[in-house]
Amino acid sequence: MKAYWIIALQGLRGARADFIWFAWAILLSVAMATGLTTLTRGLGDGVNRETRALLAADLRLESTAPLPEGWRERLQRPGWRVIENLEFNAMLRNPANDRTLLVEVLAAAPEHPLRGAVELHSGQSLASALKNNGTIAESPVSERLALPIGAPVQLGQKKLFLTDRLAREPDRVSRFFRWGPRLIIPLEAVEATGLIGFGSRLTHVTLIALPEGEDPVQVARQLTAETLGMGIRVMTPADGQMSARRFIDRFTLFLQILTLLILLTCGNAIAGAMAAHARENRQQIAILRALGVDPWRTVAILLTRIQLVAIPSSLIGAALGCGWPLLIATPLTASPTGSAPFATSIFLIGTLGGILGSLLFSLGALWSTRLVSPMGLFRAVDWSGGNDFLQLKWRWGLPMTTVLVAALLIGLQSGWKLALLLAIGLGGGIMLLFVVAWGFLFLLRRLDPDSLVWRLALHTLTARGGIGTLLSLGLGMATLSSILLIEQNLDRQLVEHLPTRVASFFLLDVQPDQEEPLRAIASRYAHHPDDLRVTPVVRGRIQALNGRHITPEFAASHPQTWRFQRDYVLTWARDPPPGNPIIAGRWWSDPGAVEVSLEKEMARDLKLGLGDSVGFSILGIEVSATITSIREVAWSDMSLNFFVIFSPAVIRGAPFSHLASMRLDPAQEEPFRMEVTQRMNNVSLIAAREVMERAAEMLKKLLDGVRVAGAAAVVASLIALRVAISLPGRRRTRETAITRLLGADRRDLRRVVWLEFLLMGLCASCAGLLVGQGITWAVIRFAVNDRWEWLPGVSAWILLGGTGVIASAGYLAARQELNRPILSVLRGHE
Repeated sequence: MKAYWIIALQGLRGARADFIWFAWAILLSVAMATGLTTLTRGLGDGVNRETRALLAADLRLESTAPLPEGWRERLQRPGWRVIENLEFNAMLRNPANDRTLLVEVLAAAPEHPLRGAVELHSGQSLASALKNNGTIAESPVSERLALPIGAPVQLGQKKLFLTDRLAREPDRVSRFFRWGPRLIIPLEAVEATGLIGFGSRLTHVTLIALPEGEDPVQVARQLTAETLGMGIRVMTPADGQMSARRFIDRFTLFLQILTLLILLTCGNAIAGAMAAHARENRQQIAILRALGVDPWRTVAILLTRIQLVAIPSSLIGAALGCGWPLLIATPLTASPTGSAPFATSIFLIGTLGGILGSLLFSLGALWSTRLVSPMGLFRAVDWSGGNDFLQLKWRWGLPMTTVLVAALLIGLQSGWKLALLLAIGLGGGIMLLFVVAWGFLFLLRRLDPDSLVWRLALHTLTARGGIGTLLSLGLGMATLSSILLIEQNLDRQLVEHLPTRVASFFLLDVQPDQEEPLRAIASRYAHHPDDLRVTPVVRGRIQALNGRHITPEFAASHPQTWRFQRDYVLTWARDPPPGNPIIAGRWWSDPGAVEVSLEKEMARDLKLGLGDSVGFSILGIEVSATITSIREVAWSDMSLNFFVIFSPAVIRGAPFSHLASMRLDPAQEEPFRMEVTQRMNNVSLIAAREVMERAAEMLKKLLDGVRVAGAAAVVASLIALRVAISLPGRRRTRETAITRLLGADRRDLRRVVWLEFLLMGLCASCAGLLVGQGITWAVIRFAVNDRWEWLPGVSAWILLGGTGVIASAGYLAARQELNRPILSVLRGHE
C-alpha cells in the first residue's frame, strides 16, 4: 500500500502541468454549476418568500364584476375572514402644478391586509393613514409630482391628501410587471372619484384568510370548480407569481443551456488533460505491468491521482459557486443563497458533482491504460504517439451522455417536452460541431500545397486528434457567441427598434362620446393622422368551442385552464391590423360575415383551426363565429394587439369603450398628457416608453448572470485550448526538434505554429458561430418572445475575434517548444 501511494504521488508531481489545467477545468465547471443552482434558487426564493403574505391573504379571488348574488354569503364560513377591495389604473394629478402620473390604485377595505402588513415610512398603521380622505403612495409618486406629505392630490373628481409614503406592501411582491407606482385609498372614496363607469378596467378583489389547518390549495381547487364560467379567478400565493415564474423559468433554462455548454467544454478539457497524462505515462505503466502489477491496480493509481486533484478543486469551485451570485443584484434576489441548510446542500452536491464529473470525463484515459502491453518495452514503440484513447465512441459518447443526463434532470424539473427539445437541440448542435470539424479536417487532408510551412501546419493540425480539440473550442465559441448575439439582439430591439415602433401612450377607457374630442386633441400634436389609433373593445370570456359548451369539468381538465378563466379584450375590424401577418386562412372578404381571427398561440393552446368555431360570452350573451384566419402577433412591439378580432357584423351594436394608442415626439408628450387628463379624467394614459425602460432595466440586471457565464465560457475555451496544445505532449516537441535538425529555422517554425492555430481558430469560430446563432434564435424567439435579427457586423467581429484570440493564445503557449535545445529533446526520447 505504501508503494501504491508513493507511485501515485510521484506521478502527480511529475505531471504538474497536466493536472494544473485538469484542476482549473474542474474548478470552473463546479463553480458555474453550483452558481447557477444558487442563482436560480435565489430567484425562486425571492418570489416564494413569505408565501402566505404574497397575496395579503391565503386566497385571492379576482373578477371584472362584483361577486354574483349569494356568493358573499357562501364565503362566510366558520373561521374564514373575507374582505373585498378594488384595483384599477387612474391618472393622479397634483393641483398645485398640474403634473399627472398613471398610478395603480388599490381601494382597500379597513381590514386590509389579512396576511402580512403594509409598512409605511412613518410607522403608523394603514387604517390611521387613510382616515379623513387620506391616501398613501410609493415614493416615485411624491418625486415625480413634487408632492410633500400633507399635500392635496386629485384623483378623478375626488380630492385626497397624501398622508404617508409606502415602504412595503405584501401583495406587491407577486406583481412582476407594473403599470405604475401604487396608490392606496379608502374603499369608500372610490364612488366619489367618478372614475368607475361602463367599460372601466376594474378588478374586484376578494381576499380570504383561512383558519389554521385548512389547505389553501385544496380550498382553491374546490372554489375553482364552483366558479368556472362565472368570470372569477381563484389564486393561491403560488398562482400570484405566475408571470414572475414564467420569466424565471425561461431565464433559468437559458442559463442551464449556457452552463451545460461550459460543462461540455470543460469536460473535453478534462478528458484531454487526462489523455495527455496517460500517454506520457505509458512507459511507466508498461514497466508496472512487467513487474506483475494488475491492470486494474494501474487504473486505481491513475484514479487516485485524479481524485487527489478533483476533491480540492471541487471544494473550492463549490465555495466560489455558492458565493458569486451574491454579486448579482436583481429585484427578485433579496437573499440568493437562502438558508444555511440549503447553502450546505448545494455546496455538497456541487462537490460531489465535480468528483463524479472528473471521473466520467476521465474514463477514456483510464480505460486506455488497460490496453498498454509490457511487450512494448522490448519493441521500438513510440510512447508519445497514438490516439487510441480518443476513439470515436469517446468523442461522441461523453458529450452525448452529458446532454442526455442534463435533459433528464431538466425533464424532472420542467417537463419532458422541454427536455426532449433541449436534447434534440443541443445534440444537434454537438453533431453540427463534429460535422464541421470533420469536414474541415477532411478538406485540409486533401490539400497538397507546395509551401513547406503549409505542409507542416496541415500535418500538425490533422495528425493529432484534431476533432476533439475543435469540439472543445467550438463549444466554448458557441457559448460565447450566443451570449454576445443575444445581448446585441436585445439591445437592438430595446434601444433602436422599439422607440420607432412603440406608441408614446396607450389610452384606456375612452368612452364613445370622447372619441371625437380625443381626435381633436390629437390633431394638434400629431404629425400624421395615423399617429392616433382608436379601437373599439368589449370584454368577453370563452363560452364554447366548436359548439360544445365549456363546463367546469372540461375547463378544469384542460391543460390550458387559464384560457377559460380570464376575460379577453375583444375588438372588430374591417381590415387586418398592421404588423399581424396572416399565417393561415384569409381575412374576411365580406365584413357582414360571422367570422373571427385568432392569434396563433391561442389557437394552438385550444387546438382550434380554420373552420372551427369559438363562442364568447359578451355582456351575458353568447356570440359564436367561425375561424377563418390565424395571425402571428409580435407582442414585444407593444402595439394595439389582440388575441381575438371579429368581423364587424359579429358584435356590431354592443356597448363598448375605446382603446387608443398615440405616437408623439418626446417634446409633445407632456403637453398632450396634461390636456387629456384635464379634459378626460376617466381616461388612463400609460406611458409605453416608461414601461419599456423598466422592462429593459430588469432584463439588463438579470443579464449580469449571463455575462458571468460569458466570462466563464472564455476561460473554459482558453483552458481547452491550453490542453489541446499539451495533448500531443512529447510528440509535438520531438517533431519540432527533428524539423529544426533538418534545417528549418525558428522563423519558419513560428509561421507553422501561427498558421496551425489560425486554421484551428477559424474552424472553431465558424462552427461555434453557427451553433451560437441557433441558440440565439431559439432564446429570442421562444424565451423572450421577440424578433430575432441576423447581425452580420457582430457575427464578423465574433469570427475575427475568436480566430485571433485562439491563434494568439495558441502561439504564446506553444512557442516554448521552439526554444528547447535539440539535443536535450532527442536524448529525452532515447
